[in-house]
Amino acid sequence: MRDRLLAFLVIGVLAIMVFVFFFIRTQPIPLPKPKITASDSNAQKVPTVTFVDPVKGAPNAKVTLVEYADFECVACKQLIPIIDIAMKTFPNDVRLVWKDVPNDSAHPQATPASVAAHCAHKQGKFWEYSSMLFDRQTYLSETQYTQIATELGLNVKTFTTCMTNKDTLPIVMKNLQEGLDLGVIATPTLFVGSKPFVGVPTVDDLTKAIADELASQK
Repeated sequence: MRDRLLAFLVIGVLAIMVFVFFFIRTQPIPLPKPKITASDSNAQKVPTVTFVDPVKGAPNAKVTLVEYADFECVACKQLIPIIDIAMKTFPNDVRLVWKDVPNDSAHPQATPASVAAHCAHKQGKFWEYSSMLFDRQTYLSETQYTQIATELGLNVKTFTTCMTNKDTLPIVMKNLQEGLDLGVIATPTLFVGSKPFVGVPTVDDLTKAIADELASQK
């Protein structure tokens, strides 16, 4: 009897440890104290969208989702299906914009991955490339960036030159600065219009926020 109780106790402790481990991994990742600081905390209230930003969704969207994220962030990966469901729920009204907030202190490949994704964007393959970055999130490396470019049929020479010269690094840094100016303190942070969600919202919470934003425009 004692052995059976001990076995149940051990199993219970292990189950709790596993739960805590996965719970911690799915939480938003706080950004460290940045080396660059917000330029003016009162200067910007909502995200900007320019021609250099990767965008997908309805061409004439009434609601813009702007995601500030990091390719090595586990919670950012978990946000993907939530956004996909929300966009399918409002196929004619929603678009998604990606913004980089690389957390280099926690994720050493965060900035190189963002640079690579924007190099792919120059060849019209940002979303396909970013999807594969998330698929290979646990083993990103310089070799993988070129491998993904090859698998997607990109011009590898052009891609490699872009990576070597870090042509797209200014875009990444501009996104990071904008995130700081908006008060982004963790990844992922998702703006629905001007309303931010830190972490991974439920499908219901996100679709309600979109519906509320649409209703406010009537």
